[in-house]
Amino acid sequence: KRVFQSENLAYLKNFGEAWGYMPGGQAGVFVDNHDTERGGDTLNYKDGSAYTLANVFMLAWPYGSPDVHSGYEWTDRDAGPPNGGTVNACYADGWKCQHAWREISSMVGFRNAARGQAVTDWWDDGGDRIAFGRGAKAYVAINHETAPLTRTFQTSLPAGSYCDVQSGRPVSVDSGGRFTATLGAGTALALHVGARTCAAPAAGASFAVNATTVPGQDVYVTGDRPELGNWNTGAALKLSSAAYPVWKLDAALPAGTAFAYKYVRKDAAGTVTWESGANRAATVPANGTVTLTDTWRN
Repeated sequence: KRVFQSENLAYLKNFGEAWGYMPGGQAGVFVDNHDTERGGDTLNYKDGSAYTLANVFMLAWPYGSPDVHSGYEWTDRDAGPPNGGTVNACYADGWKCQHAWREISSMVGFRNAARGQAVTDWWDDGGDRIAFGRGAKAYVAINHETAPLTRTFQTSLPAGSYCDVQSGRPVSVDSGGRFTATLGAGTALALHVGARTCAAPAAGASFAVNATTVPGQDVYVTGDRPELGNWNTGAALKLSSAAYPVWKLDAALPAGTAFAYKYVRKDAAGTVTWESGANRAATVPANGTVTLTDTWRN
């Protein structure tokens, strides 16, 4: 928490035993748990991309046995679980399901592929942008800044095609172990030898909107298609806050479909606030998805 909120990620270059911690084989590591998230001792889901990227780092770094917390929304330290603990679905009724966030769940395969490999090819900018490899098995880059990062990264990976398991997009590594990529603000990129090809993208729309919220608020998208709720805010699709203040969602829509859409905020009481301005419009291509990068209109 201290490093991700008030110091520099560059300091993590020797994280672990060199910091005076117990041997990695005896250590358990976590970003948060059901106790620490309530008291401010650790990061928690309300910290947006800092929280998500901390989980990415934990799972990529070879120290200790990691534990991923998966919980629910809360407003005070004594708040109990929704529905008496019954989970009807992820992302419904306040269940956060962090274990299922793509940014976090994809790093399990990364960690398995990198097992036994030391840290190699460390890079940092002296601040909150870092990257490192795990021998010839894996490589991760983390951009904990408010602006995009474009650079050529040096890895020890074999040449060839890989799938960035964070975004699902292909990356090509050249014969010298290099690749060039752009990381959005508050995002990561992760490659490993167990993910050499990306699945063909399903037709649809990839929504991303920069929208600030207050505790208890979430961002949804709705539009003029049944898949988007037909302008019914009760059937609107909830976006993920894993990269807050950017809210994201991949939605399936038929290829070639032209559609209108708009974002709304909803709070715990069900109060709905529409963004201002005219309806937005987009068209799904004949193959793949349309990527939408928006900013909430006040």
